[in-house]
Amino acid sequence: MAWNDVINENYINTGVHGEMFVVDLFEVHTSIIEDLHRKGKRVICYFSAGTKEHRRPDYLDFPSDGLGLPNEDRPGDTWVDIKNKAHGYGLAIGLKNDVSQLDDLVGDFDFAINESCMDFDDCNRYKPFFDAIKPVFHIQYVNSTTEGHRKQEEICSSSKRPHDMNTLIKHGMVNWKIGC
Repeated sequence: MAWNDVINENYINTGVHGEMFVVDLFEVHTSIIEDLHRKGKRVICYFSAGTKEHRRPDYLDFPSDGLGLPNEDRPGDTWVDIKNKAHGYGLAIGLKNDVSQLDDLVGDFDFAINESCMDFDDCNRYKPFFDAIKPVFHIQYVNSTTEGHRKQEEICSSSKRPHDMNTLIKHGMVNWKIGC
């Protein structure tokens, strides 16, 4: 599947090739999301539904019931149990960058997204998702478009990247990407 990760951009070229776009719920204007939908694109709105994030505008809106333990990886954030609520509304939910809980959470999530698992030799840890026939979308960052073109073959054929993984090679957070 051709896709694009444009988490933090308010200008998105909605005409670029791709069936799916990943955008930040709080950073991307709703008119852009509506334009993508009109063009028949799938949109994944990134937000951390599994945590109450202290730096987000909805931080004070969370009711105290349903809050869990503090998120040790992100001081100031608290875990929230959302899986049943999301599926109750017919929404697919994805697990992003939570490598340490993949085995425990594969049954609760519909897909996974990972950033830079090749850098940490973590890509193969997504085996529970592959075994469950659930998609894993991977973003591998490079320092320049030149480096991206030069390293495309190396990244796409690496034994560190499982063949089931849908990989996007990106230059930082700019609107440039190539895929495997």
